[in-house]
Amino acid sequence: MRFAFRSTTSFAIALAVAFAAVLFVTQSLRSETPDHGDYWSDTMIELAARNLDTYGFANLRFGVTMDDGPALGLEPYYYVPWPSFPTVALAVLFKLGCSPRVARIFPLLIASSTLIAVFLLVRRVVGSTPAAFAALLALAVQAPFRLLSDSFCYQSYDFAAKAWTILFVTLACTSDGRTRRRFLAAAAATSFGAMFLCGFEMIPAIAIYAVLAPLVIAPGNRRDRARLAAWAGAAVTAGLVVALAGRVAHNAVLLGSLGAAIGDLATAAAVRVSTDFPRLLGWGFRWEMFVRMRDYHWLSLIVFAASSILVIALARRRVLLRRRIVWLGVIALGESAWYLVFRHHT
Repeated sequence: MRFAFRSTTSFAIALAVAFAAVLFVTQSLRSETPDHGDYWSDTMIELAARNLDTYGFANLRFGVTMDDGPALGLEPYYYVPWPSFPTVALAVLFKLGCSPRVARIFPLLIASSTLIAVFLLVRRVVGSTPAAFAALLALAVQAPFRLLSDSFCYQSYDFAAKAWTILFVTLACTSDGRTRRRFLAAAAATSFGAMFLCGFEMIPAIAIYAVLAPLVIAPGNRRDRARLAAWAGAAVTAGLVVALAGRVAHNAVLLGSLGAAIGDLATAAAVRVSTDFPRLLGWGFRWEMFVRMRDYHWLSLIVFAASSILVIALARRRVLLRRRIVWLGVIALGESAWYLVFRHHT
């Protein structure tokens, strides 16, 4: 049994590596100039990384710059909503002599690890290796995941940060004692990394899962599950709060004062919340979403439907079926939370 467990995990890792290799050859190597995914953001990050490489990391305060002001001896324009890690990582790769095409291998490998995390997550919750492989393949065929997996921007790192945090919370729910505490610490660390190194957009999904998942999948009575939900929520919240404080502190260095950093954060949140494309565009917006889903993601829909049917079919007892459906609902709620609150990105 142990040999089979290791071999299936190894096969999942091999699939993730194969995914990265195929995408690198077919997508990354052709993209000396960004031509896929969020290519505007990729171009912006590449410019900022070139500035760090040219004018010095410390001189530019490890920030994301949007112009060539330093070439004229001027103070650069810092773009603070995005964390600096993707830009700094790309600048280090440029410093090592990598071209933009070759440099894409780093975010691609990070994003590809998401496939492994999803495989381990589904196998732990569902208890089925076929279902875990179905979930891995369902994610791999998603067009947004493929197009953004080698992105220079935060999206490629977001995928992995969220998936591994959710996995660690799940492992904490299905273990006990010292092992549980270690997984909670790992969840706190990865939630810190998600916000401080990657961005904000995955945070609602992580926080909602940390609080609600233990109530659904953890063993024991209601009081035990509620206690675990409190601990998981506290661990993830601690990581997020420390990360937010670090982000604000770094932004204060870039903008010149703590007040400016806090004001910029509040303004950005207010602008995003005030925009509501679905309401403004009505049914035209919804029809456009349907057309895009039909034309671009039909394979993804087929695989997702097959995966969902497999997950439900493998539940031999009604209580397991109910828990798995609720578990999928928790994930769906978390994935929708950002768009429900910050409607600018709907």
